[in-house]
Amino acid sequence: MLPGEAAVQGPFTTVDSLNPTRIDGIDHYFHTRRWSRAEMPAAASLEPTTWILFMDPIGLGRQISIQLNGAEHRVIEVSPGKSFTRLSKDRFLIRPGSRADYDSLITSLGKRGLTPHKIVHLWSVSEASAEASIDETLDLSFYSLFNLAQMLVNQEVSGVDIAVISNRLQSVSGEAITDPARAALLGPTRAIPKDYPGITCRSIDCDPVGQGTNYVAVQIIAEHCSPFSDPMVAYRGDERWIEVTEHLGIRRDDERKRLKERGRYMITGGLSDLGVALAEKLARSFRARLALVDRVAFPPPGEWKDVLRRNATPEHTKRTIRKLIEIQSLGGELLTICADVTRHEEVRQAVETVRRELGGIDGVIHAASVTDEHLHFEKTRESAARVLDPKIKGTLALDAVLRGSTLDFFALLSDTNAIIPLAGQIDSSAANAFFDAFAISRRDTPVVAIHCGPRQKRGTEGFEAKGMNASAKNSAAVPAPGDPLEHQVSSGISPEDSAEALLRILSAPTPPSVVVFRGDLIAMTTQPKRIAQRGPDVASSADPETVLAGWWRELLDVEQVGLDDDFFELGGHSLIGVQLFSRIEKSYGISLGLSTLFEARTVRQLAQLIRPASRTDRTEPREWSPLVPIQAKGTRPPLYMISGLGGNVIKFHSLAFYLGEDQPMYGLLPRGLDGAETYHTRVEDIAADYVKAIRAMQPEGPYHLVGYSFGGIVAFEVAQQILAQGGQVRFLGLFDTLEWHYGEKIDASLEPGQRFRVIREDLQAIFSSKDRFNVIKKLLTEKSSHIKYRLFRFLGRPLPQKFASLEEINFYAAANYHPKVYAGKLTLFRSMKRTVQEGNDEFLGWGALSRTGVEVHHVPSTHFNILREPAVKTVGGQLLSCLERESMPA
Repeated sequence: MLPGEAAVQGPFTTVDSLNPTRIDGIDHYFHTRRWSRAEMPAAASLEPTTWILFMDPIGLGRQISIQLNGAEHRVIEVSPGKSFTRLSKDRFLIRPGSRADYDSLITSLGKRGLTPHKIVHLWSVSEASAEASIDETLDLSFYSLFNLAQMLVNQEVSGVDIAVISNRLQSVSGEAITDPARAALLGPTRAIPKDYPGITCRSIDCDPVGQGTNYVAVQIIAEHCSPFSDPMVAYRGDERWIEVTEHLGIRRDDERKRLKERGRYMITGGLSDLGVALAEKLARSFRARLALVDRVAFPPPGEWKDVLRRNATPEHTKRTIRKLIEIQSLGGELLTICADVTRHEEVRQAVETVRRELGGIDGVIHAASVTDEHLHFEKTRESAARVLDPKIKGTLALDAVLRGSTLDFFALLSDTNAIIPLAGQIDSSAANAFFDAFAISRRDTPVVAIHCGPRQKRGTEGFEAKGMNASAKNSAAVPAPGDPLEHQVSSGISPEDSAEALLRILSAPTPPSVVVFRGDLIAMTTQPKRIAQRGPDVASSADPETVLAGWWRELLDVEQVGLDDDFFELGGHSLIGVQLFSRIEKSYGISLGLSTLFEARTVRQLAQLIRPASRTDRTEPREWSPLVPIQAKGTRPPLYMISGLGGNVIKFHSLAFYLGEDQPMYGLLPRGLDGAETYHTRVEDIAADYVKAIRAMQPEGPYHLVGYSFGGIVAFEVAQQILAQGGQVRFLGLFDTLEWHYGEKIDASLEPGQRFRVIREDLQAIFSSKDRFNVIKKLLTEKSSHIKYRLFRFLGRPLPQKFASLEEINFYAAANYHPKVYAGKLTLFRSMKRTVQEGNDEFLGWGALSRTGVEVHHVPSTHFNILREPAVKTVGGQLLSCLERESMPA
């Protein structure tokens, strides 16, 4: 939604030293939001529960489903369709904009005793080349969440945690935003928890193109399952970012101001209290020529005196006319135009009128809006559209009609519902969030989104607490008792102060979004959270700010450099400037004249010149890596975890929880899981991928490796390859891994009575399970895998990937792997509740394959629940003891 440390550029300053509680002067009203690096969430214990996934077109939801299913969660997949359709037991189609379809979905689940506890909404994850109409975009973003929340409350479903996923919707480090209308989803994300305390919402923005869908899927699950602390989160590579609010210092800059004497300005919502206050301020300060556009017809100037004399004329209309007469007397020109900004043709005609009467347009202030005081559960699609359309469709209509015009500014005015929504203002919050995204997305036009609040009351008409209404009579949403905003409204910002704030913003360089707030906005938007220690005021390591700040510290011999420190005030001179620009040319391929340093005298300004020439708008896909962090922080040596047949690493989150926050843990995902590449069919090749990734992250040992089930076989081969390369493996653990050929011998030696016992156990598993369908499906898949691999093994041919799942490919790979004796020690974590097929060998067939022996730890579990509660707590304690013992000096 907002630019980050790297994206908030320009000669403006953030003023952290200001006292946030002071509200006695307009200088203290200005705020901005940026992105700040934060700690990764701590691993949480994940007990299986019911999830609903609203599936996306690029396969991210599919990867999340694979991980969750592998960890025995119940996953319901929902895709957009033309009617409510149940495709299978756990797959549905619904119409995104139809409230009835959401009710049908939850009713269908309720009949089966399923209540969702986690919802992942991925319908705003879009393909780069996808083109959708504005109505389709809003259906998949705003209206879907609007309907979803109403359905949950209507069906009395509480305790739900919703993660709203988007891709490249946030400009964390200056990257371009595509399709800003998707940002309407941020309104419900902020407003739903306000209206329904039993529902939690968080926004997670990601970049699957740069990271890969399988990698991002694990990040999303980990974030969604962590204790809630940050409502707005973005992931870029291995970095986690959160949105923070800070004070903004507004410094007038006459050379960069966007307002001018006798400027020609068009104001939509021009006859509202704020529109009239803006017009008066512009006329008084700049003798501006003004066009006030409003959707409500207003008497022409020739009739104003007669209207004022009529007793039936509303007092608010009289007050407006008196103000307009006063504005005319200030020497500026004044037009009043009736037009609905949501209608493209009326906007076109209005713009033509302004150009014809005033000779052109220098700037546009879009202040038209409508409010709806009803609470969310009382609202309908139609009522929400009346609030959304003036801002979203109105902005897009103005943008389309003015395309190609050279404007000094395009200002989008709104209240503060996008940041701290009042009760019931889900629609207003969504429309205002769009303003931010639109302002950031438009690099060819100087657009600024200005959020102003809380609003001062003025009786029962006109400029209300919610403010910025069109001329139509609309009562305002008022804070509920106890709301932090309640005490602010009676002494909120007046229309005149709002107008003054706007003029200050347009007379200075600012970020694309500015919040004007009378009160302690920082405290109101700050939640208890895990924020990483903020270093120098610079951006992430890949950004020009970081590089430039480092060079400045070295060349100028200073310890600290802020983004807005002046080069010459720090002791710089032309000779140092030559060295600096030489480094810029070598690193970025950009040749800048030395005179540039007299214009761009700060790190921030200089980076602003470098970035457009060196940055591409789209992140290039990075080289594939199987490593995904389960818990990235900690001081102990990292532990590398290898998953079972299905490539699931989510199983290890509960284990990470019991190992503690000081134990870094990384999962390894098999190649081909995201469908972009083919699977490896040999254990040796899988292991080679993993060794390469592990040694890229940790070039020198000793290494600590653990594998679950089939993953134990791969971990065994990884250890062999590391040793063959001269590396050191300090710990190799196997979680209930049966040496494959030992298992085949057991299967071949079963007596008829034992086989009957196996069949009986399978039937008992089916009839005792609440999810019989999936149990049957799992058993049939296993039998199918045995038949397939034996057939192709007999024929001496590899298993065709298009006819096989990942589980079947890995099954085939394990059957064809012949382990050699390992020079080190094996540590086996062995389940105690075993079937006849799993055998009774204490070492599960590994005894002869370790030169220094096998250490066995017994776990009161079955093979399939060894990583679930309560067994995982036992495993965690056993593993932690082993790791601590291995780390002790010999």
